[in-house]
Amino acid sequence: MAGNGGVEAVEARMGRDMLRLGLPLGAAVVIVASLAFGTRGLWSSLIGVALVVANLYFTGIVVSRAAANSAVAAMAAALVSFFGLLILLTVFVIFAHGARWMNLRVFGISMIALHLALVGLEARKVSGRLAFSGFFPSHKEQD
Repeated sequence: MAGNGGVEAVEARMGRDMLRLGLPLGAAVVIVASLAFGTRGLWSSLIGVALVVANLYFTGIVVSRAAANSAVAAMAAALVSFFGLLILLTVFVIFAHGARWMNLRVFGISMIALHLALVGLEARKVSGRLAFSGFFPSHKEQD
């Protein structure tokens, strides 16, 4: 996703980074859950990990496209994606709460753990770039 001057939008880059970090961390969460809770843990954590990684990736893309228009559009896109995920989770839990193959505790813990890990790692990276921005010249300065 190229923005002004061929530079990728920050939100899209963050979404891509979340996907890149989320796949190996998500695999670790699924392995731990399946070892601890068997097949139910495997399916529950796999669905939770997929929702978190897909949500963070697609939210980054949607917000970056909206941010090209205005900051208000970016905030609206972030709000819509947040409430969209909440509605999706609510519908899923309503239909899956009695399923024999589902463990909602493992599902919830997997989602929360992965979400906190990914957001924490990305916030640390963004904070470092902002704090030490003089050490990392922009693309415009390198040309």
